[in-house]
Amino acid sequence: MFASSVIVSSLLAAVISASALRKLGRSSDTVASYRTAGVPESWLTGLAILLLAAAAALIVGHWWAP
Repeated sequence: MFASSVIVSSLLAAVISASALRKLGRSSDTVASYRTAGVPESWLTGLAILLLAAAAALIVGHWWAP
């Protein structure tokens, strides 16, 4: 069970990190979709930082004993 949770949380961390990198890279389609949703472009850096923090928390959680 531990191995499966490590695999799933690692994959989730990778997907979250990829999303954060798209925000930091200011991909034109990413900026356009957030602009359509009414999110200012200036918020993308803050959102990316939060996503990277979440990915780091998932990875650190592997070694943190409950």
